[in-house]
Amino acid sequence: MGKFDRKKFRKDLKAKHDQVLQEDPYQNFEGSPFELFFLKLGNFISRNRVAFYSTLLGIFLVIFFVVAWGEYLKSKEEEATIALEKLEKKFEKDLLDTNSKIKEYEEYLSKHSEKGVTLRVSKYLSDLYLEKKDFQKAAEHMEHAASLIENHKELKALYYSLAGNYRENANQIQEAITNYQKSANVISNNKELPNLTALVFFEMGRLKLQQGNKEEGITNLKKVLEIEAKHESPYIKQIREKATYLIMKSNKG
Repeated sequence: MGKFDRKKFRKDLKAKHDQVLQEDPYQNFEGSPFELFFLKLGNFISRNRVAFYSTLLGIFLVIFFVVAWGEYLKSKEEEATIALEKLEKKFEKDLLDTNSKIKEYEEYLSKHSEKGVTLRVSKYLSDLYLEKKDFQKAAEHMEHAASLIENHKELKALYYSLAGNYRENANQIQEAITNYQKSANVISNNKELPNLTALVFFEMGRLKLQQGNKEEGITNLKKVLEIEAKHESPYIKQIREKATYLIMKSNKG
């Protein structure tokens, strides 16, 4: 039997111990799971200090810039609102003509592009151009206002339908149909807006027939007839009669 090598034995024992610790360094831990979690977290941070703090700094910077950007946008919106209120008070005090108001509002928009005030001013400009019977400009501003509306679908649909009417008055038939289609897309399956639904599909159908698109025109006009009877009103009745007349006239032709 060979001589017992105590030094080698201790070395082998330490190597096995180190191997076990590498596989599961916490196997002999006697604390709570909560304490074990923070012990592991502390060791992980210690071993990956640079990567951990770099990630933490990155997260902090993202949060900081998101919050800062939100506050910046909020302050810009407030600043733009105050400037618009001053302009409106000026109009109340000074009796400016339509052209002067248009100039003032357009100069305002060149300085402020915040969504809320842009929507309001675009609507104002549309109304002012309508006073001048500049239907194309009135439509352009109404379309822009409609595009900025997110939550109020009935208002968005109404604005697009108005823009459609202005485009027709400017003899821009295809653009008018496009606006009525956008309005129809917004109010699709909304049974709470029967009057607007009847108007939009009637006008779209009428204009398509005018273009010679008989099939799509009749399809749109029939949607007017499909509005539920419980929504019947003098207004819808009148449009329904017009739609029926156009369908019959088109079929005869």
